[in-house]
Amino acid sequence: MTIPTLPRGDRRVAAILLSTLLVFLLPGAAFSEEIHLAPSPALVCLTRVAGSPDKPAFPDDLVEAQAEGKVSVELEFHAPDAKPTVKIRKNNVDVGPGAFSEIVNDYVRAYRVPCMKAGEGKVTLLQDYVFIPYGDRRIYESKARDPADDERAEIVKCLVHQQPGSKPAYPLEAMRKEHTGKLVARLTFTAPDKAPGVEWVAAVPHKSLRDGVAKFVQGYRLPCMKSSPVTTRVSYQFSLGETTKTYMRDLSLVELLGNAKDLDLPAVFDFGTMACPFDVRVTYYRPFEQNSVEEFDLSNPARAPLLKWLEGLTFNQKEAKQLEMWGMKVIVRIPCGALNL
Repeated sequence: MTIPTLPRGDRRVAAILLSTLLVFLLPGAAFSEEIHLAPSPALVCLTRVAGSPDKPAFPDDLVEAQAEGKVSVELEFHAPDAKPTVKIRKNNVDVGPGAFSEIVNDYVRAYRVPCMKAGEGKVTLLQDYVFIPYGDRRIYESKARDPADDERAEIVKCLVHQQPGSKPAYPLEAMRKEHTGKLVARLTFTAPDKAPGVEWVAAVPHKSLRDGVAKFVQGYRLPCMKSSPVTTRVSYQFSLGETTKTYMRDLSLVELLGNAKDLDLPAVFDFGTMACPFDVRVTYYRPFEQNSVEEFDLSNPARAPLLKWLEGLTFNQKEAKQLEMWGMKVIVRIPCGALNL
């Protein structure tokens, strides 16, 4: 079947999407802080050499032989413009040794990590390729994974401020003018005892709030970090008086698409090949950054194109609301069937 989408901007869908679950009163100014690990820089800039094929080819002789299997690879990059060193981690195939691994090896050598910087050491990424000779004769390429992300996630847990318990000042002028809103800063640490570099991911246009946050984050340190730079993102919400905190409840795919805009089309997915039904967790960062999309069960390479597509999904909301929604999480239920947009 083909899953229908609801009309964009449908008010009923918008009401379903943004459910206010908690309202609390504050006598004065309110402040909240959230910390999100930044995505792996290597994964963000991973690209293919211009003119290289966008997917590996499935040889006719292997299709005729009904050969199928899975190849897991480790890609090691040493320079931004150099092809990776390829290590076959697992070759689970039912044909002669090397048949599928050679196909994968030739394909992945066209990957590059152009944002690598001198002196930062090597970058290691992991991928899986699954060969299915039946039906559409597909080769499923999993999302690349950076094994260093787990280590970075642990390191970020030791983030401390030189003045424990402190928070950015809420300037009196900003309070008088009722300046409120969210600010998201990207912090890059290059040494355990040095202040981070600061970039704005997104922020309300109030200079006094920006200046206060920029000054405050200079007090952060990452004492347990090692040699490689670590980047994290910190969001700050300033509010006054009565405050409404908004959460997203679980959504069906139809509900999700019904409140999306500027979809990347065409979008054609057969969920029947993805071990459906299944759930994914979307952490919403658009339009400022790509969303984060995670599977709950074992990673399935067949879902990779869908997950990548959801990373670029943007809700049909005004920019101010988009900023308010930054970092919110929603569980999306993917049914069996097909999507054809």
